[in-house]
Amino acid sequence: MARLVRTAAGVAAGLLLAGCGELVSLDAPSPEGTSGGSMQTGADAVTGPGSVGSMDASTGSDDDGDELPGPDLPVDPPAVCGPGCELELPRQWVWRGLDEPPGREPPPHVFSAITETGRDLFVAEQRGNQAWINSLDDDSGELRWSDRLSLVCDCQVIDLAPSPFGGVAFSAESIPDSSPIVVVGLLPPWSAAVEWWDYAFPYPIGERPVRVGSVLPLSAVFGAIGAAGVLFIQPDPTSSRPEQEDVKLHLSDGFNSFEVVVDTQRVTDGGTPPLGVSVGNDQLAVAFPAFTGEQEQGYAVWLDELSLYAADAQRLPGLPDGVAVAPGGGLLVLSHAVPEPGWVELQLGHRRADVPPQWEVVRRIQTDVVGPARLVMHPSGWVAVAVVVTREHDGQPQRSVEVLAFLPDDGRLLWRETVPLAAEQGLGLSALPDGGIVLATTIGDRVHVEKRRPTCACEEPTDDAPWW
Repeated sequence: MARLVRTAAGVAAGLLLAGCGELVSLDAPSPEGTSGGSMQTGADAVTGPGSVGSMDASTGSDDDGDELPGPDLPVDPPAVCGPGCELELPRQWVWRGLDEPPGREPPPHVFSAITETGRDLFVAEQRGNQAWINSLDDDSGELRWSDRLSLVCDCQVIDLAPSPFGGVAFSAESIPDSSPIVVVGLLPPWSAAVEWWDYAFPYPIGERPVRVGSVLPLSAVFGAIGAAGVLFIQPDPTSSRPEQEDVKLHLSDGFNSFEVVVDTQRVTDGGTPPLGVSVGNDQLAVAFPAFTGEQEQGYAVWLDELSLYAADAQRLPGLPDGVAVAPGGGLLVLSHAVPEPGWVELQLGHRRADVPPQWEVVRRIQTDVVGPARLVMHPSGWVAVAVVVTREHDGQPQRSVEVLAFLPDDGRLLWRETVPLAAEQGLGLSALPDGGIVLATTIGDRVHVEKRRPTCACEEPTDDAPWW
């Protein structure tokens, strides 16, 4: 059944960095049909309030990383460092996952998720069939504790997020080649002994896997402390519709649980999980891949947190990679597209329900292989984006991580740095209150976590100073 919501015109809103109507259907439109907003897709493009881009715009030939300003935006980004100073991203500490006991071949260490609670950094990893949680001191990187997640299933953690009432909510799924299980639960701050967990058994169909995505810590559902939801995509269990899939939200507080179907749509590729976040004003925002009739892109859908009814839906320009809460309660969405071999377009936008996008910006990055991209709203007032890129050097592919910083009020690029991090399995990104960022991945079958801090390095012999 089609879900239709009406959008209305609005005005842009944003937060300055301190210091230095038409009907939209969630059903797939026909190939010749169009819906949602448009967006420039040049070598680098920005669309601001009131500006209109074109999906057929030229992609350009050379990318020098400069912005093409929209009509309502300033041309130059603010200076992040003073004269004689350059921004650098030095490493503050590094932590490597625990070794296996001697004399035993170690199973692959698959990095899963990372989050920060304001006191500790929580890192989930997979050791064989078991999920483990590691708690690190976010200032020194010292390991506080490492504990096996006490689940009665062979499951791997997919996402972690701090609960507004303390502890850490998590989503998990069964390991490959086992019966599909979708898990949501809550951890205390001091161990991996779960306070509660709940699960669902979705229906698999043939080779089409179930995709588990974000965990959403909630306060309004059930009126109970510690409720959470998990997003997942499953093949439609109705045998008469094998070409359909359901985007679902499973909610629980450890005692009560129920599921909501966010959308029923045509089958999409299994590589993109659904994402979600609570954006304030009693609203949840969900982003998921969707087939438009010509190609896979995505949708952002706003749900009322109490009724869970859809309030608005907007088409995304690419496949969603990350969501975060913007200042003032807006939604930041990171998506990507591959315009041609050897390039990826990162598409970052600020959106609100029932109004056109506040701004959208595209950054083209050269890479032979499109790695995972991550997004976080930094407590210091800027937006951090990280993506794994692969480029050939001396005839050999080499991996690194591109880190970009944007202003949340208009999407202007502040700085861009390359981190020599050979990410092998996955990528995690977290932001720390002291201005640092944390990158996590797997290198050589061990989890690798490192903290980096943007710093203005100056020519004069003086202590390095934070750029903000």
